[in-house]
Amino acid sequence: PNRTIDKLMADRVDRLRRQANMTQQRYAAEVLHCSQGTASTKLAGKTRMSSSDVLNSAKAFNVSTDYIYGLSDSPEPGCQEGVTHERESVVAVSYTHLRAHETSQDL
Repeated sequence: PNRTIDKLMADRVDRLRRQANMTQQRYAAEVLHCSQGTASTKLAGKTRMSSSDVLNSAKAFNVSTDYIYGLSDSPEPGCQEGVTHERESVVAVSYTHLRAHETSQDL
């Protein structure tokens, strides 16, 4: 089945959170710096994760941002994989997602 990039990211981060035995409340407070309700909607894929959310989650769970974005199937930081044909659309969507979250400070 085709899943959106938001849902893929949410599923991966939620799996990492559960593997770390971290509650949504703790994840919200320590990683996302938001309310538990906001974290819940992000982890359900109902609200888009910002690039800061992805970066903070990658740091907290010691995984690559590529893994969270669905660009790599390996959670190991620094693990380089070739982009498969199936993931080409994810790459385009991820780039668009990142560009949408840029601010004038980022430029």
